[in-house]
Amino acid sequence: MLETAIQSLDPNTRLCIGVELTGENELVISQPISQWRKNTPPDIHKRPTVFAVYAG
Repeated sequence: MLETAIQSLDPNTRLCIGVELTGENELVISQPISQWRKNTPPDIHKRPTVFAVYAG
C-alpha cells in the first residue's frame, strides 16, 4: 500500500505513517509525497501500521 500511495498521490499531498505505535520500535514519519519519492521508505512488512493522508 505504501508503494502504491507514493507512486499515485500528488507530490504536494502529505502522507504520515505510524508503525508499531506505543511499541519499543515505534516510528512516525510525516512528509509530502515528493519527499517520500526521494527517500527509501522504511520496511513496514507485517508490522502494524496506520496511514494518514492530507491533501489540503
